[in-house]
Amino acid sequence: MTGAKSGLLTVNEDGTTNYDNQDNQLVAHQLEGKLLIAHGMMDSNVPPYNTLLVVEALMDANKDFDLQVFPSSRHGFRQGDYWMRRRWDYFVRHLLGAEPPHEYQIGGD
Repeated sequence: MTGAKSGLLTVNEDGTTNYDNQDNQLVAHQLEGKLLIAHGMMDSNVPPYNTLLVVEALMDANKDFDLQVFPSSRHGFRQGDYWMRRRWDYFVRHLLGAEPPHEYQIGGD
């Protein structure tokens, strides 16, 4: 039986599940380019453990990535100025190929 793409977990006879095609750690070795991972450590929807599985798979595959954690944030974590700047810095570095201003203040003068 091949599992559906969503719904309750179903374990097939061969040990695979209907969630396997959604497991980022199983395709981490295929990463090309730059990756910025962010996770709210108090996320009860997607536990931090799931992100750490991806991190471990990326390390095992010798892939470069950056990780940003938000200690007191839940699913959807903080959308404040700090995270906005970090994403902006990442895009400027890796898409534009330039160095962004150090600790730029979003919305500042």
